Amino acid sequence: MRQYITSELNTLAWEISKKANTSWGGAFRLAILIGGVPDTTLYAHDSLLGCWGHANSRSLASHFWSLAKAYQEVNDFGRATAMKGAARYLYRVLDADAKDQMDLKAFSAESGISTGIIEETFDYFAAAHDFRLTRRSQQLLSRGAKDFQKVLKLPYWSITQEHTDRRNTPPLP
Repeated sequence: MRQYITSELNTLAWEISKKANTSWGGAFRLAILIGGVPDTTLYAHDSLLGCWGHANSRSLASHFWSLAKAYQEVNDFGRATAMKGAARYLYRVLDADAKDQMDLKAFSAESGISTGIIEETFDYFAAAHDFRLTRRSQQLLSRGAKDFQKVLKLPYWSITQEHTDRRNTPPLP
């Protein structure tokens, strides 16, 4: 994780603020959250900041669905509803075969996608890179979500070998 404010972290925060439709302060917190991920992974075509693709979108949808079930298990029905809404949106996009259009901008613009869900998406991406559970998953385990523990999987995000540094390429039309 980056410890100091650098020009790279600042640039990443501005890119996140454009794509996640959030304030610069919120984007800066998100940039810190994924600060340990190398730039070659962050700026790859199929990273969190790029086009997610079928496997990554399905993996993220599955994660939100399992979080919804875990929140139901610990009787936190408000968060369960929010997580289920995020999962349903991702599954709906996948079923509509619009998976090539799934990206952070479309996801964050969807109604019902809160900043907490966006933060969990960023934590999921970073956790997939670090081979660890997300903080939210760890909290649910500590709150006693026993059924969740039985089906819990490590986050998964596939990055192809074709890395593109988006900072040096012109934006797509």
